[in-house]
Amino acid sequence: MNVTLVNPPSPGIESYNIGIRVPPLGLAYLASILEREGHEVRIIDASVLKLSISQIKSLFKRSRPDIIGVTSTTPTIYEAYSVIKAGKDVCPDSFTILGGPHASSLPVETLKECPALDAVCIGEGEETIVDLAEALGSRRGLSTVKGIAYRSRGKVRINQPRPLIRDLDSIPFPARHLLPMSKYSVLGKKTVVCHIMSSRGCPFQCIFCSSSRFFGRQYRARTAENVVDEMEYLVSEYNPESIEFSDDEFTLNRKRVEEICDEIKRRGIDVQWACSSRVDTINKRLLQKMRRA
Repeated sequence: MNVTLVNPPSPGIESYNIGIRVPPLGLAYLASILEREGHEVRIIDASVLKLSISQIKSLFKRSRPDIIGVTSTTPTIYEAYSVIKAGKDVCPDSFTILGGPHASSLPVETLKECPALDAVCIGEGEETIVDLAEALGSRRGLSTVKGIAYRSRGKVRINQPRPLIRDLDSIPFPARHLLPMSKYSVLGKKTVVCHIMSSRGCPFQCIFCSSSRFFGRQYRARTAENVVDEMEYLVSEYNPESIEFSDDEFTLNRKRVEEICDEIKRRGIDVQWACSSRVDTINKRLLQKMRRA
């Protein structure tokens, strides 16, 4: 299948992103697993490229995708709807699907608000997008695809939930080669931005955060070797000033963090890195070890 994945344009208010434009890691993960299964994939990061809807429409005209996948948070949901509509306007036979925290939380409302939308991906999308592509390619019914909501005979149907991916090491590294890596910035300063997601899921229930709803409350983590393999690749391929771990709770498993630190030191990887944590999951000894790494 020919698949185009889109990060929609940012809202008109520039203060929304305060000059922080980072690679859409979620789309890059979807692209990598689709490529591994033999599909042709393109990513359009309309936000960082500052593309208009008409420019996106022109790109759709050229590539004629079979599947158009769009990601969105709540602030970008209406821009996402515009991208979906643009895709249907020029490629009426394409299958449109929307994912991300907003659509996962409100799948029925999202489908009702956007008539051009064919389906919503609920939660993690890697296995779902591959299953969907196979179903569309073989003309298998959508009722067998777990983890989606879709239209059927004028009604919205929600399929069985997709089980969480247990072995995160089995997912290939994000397809950063499909992204404009030189275009990203932090606080308005252009820099090579390299993120790594080394774990998924969070057991806490902070009321301001959608993560546990999207990735589940069960913590799942990649092995230290797999994480440092990706760090080594990023340093070799992109030479970033620093690497940012985008985990919700990087230090939840202290033993794993220590193993990552030991592996960084063992391989002699010299790069600054940062992560997010909670004060009740760290101690002085761990912080000292992290600093030495």
